[in-house]
Amino acid sequence: MGCLLVTTMADLRANALLRSLRPASLRAAMGSLDVLEVASGDAARLDGSSGGWIDFPLTALLSVVVADPSGTSVAVAMVGPEGATGLSGALTGIEPLPGVVCAIAGRVARLPTGEVRRLFDLDPNFRAASVRCLGAELVEIVQVSACNRLHPLSDRLANWLLCASARTGRDELPATHDLLARLLGASRPNVSEALESFVHQGVVETRRGVVRIVDRAGLAACGSDCVAVLADLSGRSASLGTRGAARAGRGPRHLA
Repeated sequence: MGCLLVTTMADLRANALLRSLRPASLRAAMGSLDVLEVASGDAARLDGSSGGWIDFPLTALLSVVVADPSGTSVAVAMVGPEGATGLSGALTGIEPLPGVVCAIAGRVARLPTGEVRRLFDLDPNFRAASVRCLGAELVEIVQVSACNRLHPLSDRLANWLLCASARTGRDELPATHDLLARLLGASRPNVSEALESFVHQGVVETRRGVVRIVDRAGLAACGSDCVAVLADLSGRSASLGTRGAARAGRGPRHLA
């Protein structure tokens, strides 16, 4: 984590969950809140209730990852300004197993777990938004886990780029081949090969540490149908495009 940043209520409303708070609740929470800058590749334990804090991305994109004993990891969900990491642990008291990696650098707002629980109990708007967020995260984890098992790397990479673009509102994504390999449970050479294929197809452009989407529909055609489900979850389906539309109107196939 980087240094503490000064912020305003307007800055905090960049996060949908914080924006759901009543103005008085958000104002009161600011006394307990820190805003920090996180760098791409930063990792932190998703401690939930025992970790003492919950992170609400403002401009950063975080990935929930699972690692095996060898250290190989794979992302099962991404969390942007629509949500928060660690909510399930905070609200249930059950410590989750995954960790968190910062996929795209930016700011996060950090609230103590106890304050999040207080807001959940006292503010019905925040409570309803948190329940929706947890439900969407569960569906996303199931969908991405199925996609990780059933689809080739190129499909999963296309999906990740589209979803990251939708969550951040950016076509230009600062993502190294090493980080993408870490998030996709793949080798760096294989990720580089898949990206090179996308470049040859004219759907992305790359330069050192950056991938830029230039043909969204074309990239969607390179991915799996899971992207339509994931687009719906983030509420940004219009900006993602779907493989179905790109492939003669074929509807999305839900794998999970």
